[in-house]
Amino acid sequence: MKRLIQAILFVLPTTHLMGQPYTYFDRFPERNCDTSGLYDSKTRASFFGDSRIHLADGRLAPLFELDVYAFGNPAGLDFFLRGAGDDWNVQNLAMSGYTSAALDGFLGNCMDRSSFKIHENVAFHIGGNDFLAASLLLKVFPPKYGDVVNLVANNHERIISRFQRRNKKILLIGQYPAIAYSTQRGPAHLWFSNFRHLLAACKDTPAVPCSYSFKDGLAQFGASLQSGLDRLANLLGLSGEEKYRDLSYEAWVERISDPATVASLGLWFLEHGQIPEMVHRRRAHGAEIDHIYLWHTMVWWSGLGGTNEVWIANRDLMADRLHPNPYGFWIWGQQVGHKMKAMGWQNSAFDVATQTVIDVDDTTPVPGEVVNRPSNPEPSLWDWIILCYFLKICE
Repeated sequence: MKRLIQAILFVLPTTHLMGQPYTYFDRFPERNCDTSGLYDSKTRASFFGDSRIHLADGRLAPLFELDVYAFGNPAGLDFFLRGAGDDWNVQNLAMSGYTSAALDGFLGNCMDRSSFKIHENVAFHIGGNDFLAASLLLKVFPPKYGDVVNLVANNHERIISRFQRRNKKILLIGQYPAIAYSTQRGPAHLWFSNFRHLLAACKDTPAVPCSYSFKDGLAQFGASLQSGLDRLANLLGLSGEEKYRDLSYEAWVERISDPATVASLGLWFLEHGQIPEMVHRRRAHGAEIDHIYLWHTMVWWSGLGGTNEVWIANRDLMADRLHPNPYGFWIWGQQVGHKMKAMGWQNSAFDVATQTVIDVDDTTPVPGEVVNRPSNPEPSLWDWIILCYFLKICE
């Protein structure tokens, strides 16, 4: 383990353990804050966030050379939110790769432009990419979780304040876990494979052409890769429940703290610590804000063949280790859609096209906001000294 940490610190600048935003895909060309064509008379809300909303729209998949059902559905975010029979829509203004700071910066750049027309009802979900970007920092310095959580919470507050200053009605969409390390089953690659909902459809009916547009042989390739990883895990002595239950610092660095696991734990701390207090405090100061709790819906419970470890998402609902598949988006979307209806959003008479965009001073404090939680993610000299003695590099 000592050599592993030394290698990490040798390769990377020690003052930059907070990485850049993590993303799977290239971004679209900038629209320059122009939402024309993204609303009509039936638009009932504007959604913001990262890939966990962005990828609900399966129509994006061909641009990424993926199957249209790899994540979402060709019918888009609307399909998951409203179900059959309803006739309303939402703006999907989320972007894969966005961190909370990136979303705050995007809103700060666009919200006072006349071309940036959005609804009075706004919903957002953000934060996963912040923890992915900090995964190396948190691998070496897990006590820094509190600083990163505070950083993300402060950015949530800034985003909420931007919306409040413009009299928006806000829905904060709750976090949910990723496919993370299991103390019962071990590293995720032993019991989960990306796009397994598509691979299984191809593999179970070999005499029938694959009903999805994956290339021939993808299922076989996925199976051979998985078996190779299994053999490698056995060779390294990683299999076996006693090994998995080792939660020492050494085990954390060497085996547990992959980026998805780091993110899943960070989102747990954010969702169960900062978010509820934030929403309650804002409402007490007059904000029109609500929150929908989704975490337990997405957990891999033992009744679903899982482990009851609340930091692990249900593998049958996930396309990859971070994002839902169409089944996961359906369960997620139905709950968010019901929440929207409970808030009366589907009956909103707000007209996006005729709204007047006003120039607002975003430096004006909002009653009830807290944007100054202590947050210093970068390791201090004292942190380095403790680590040096812990690893017995310093005597």
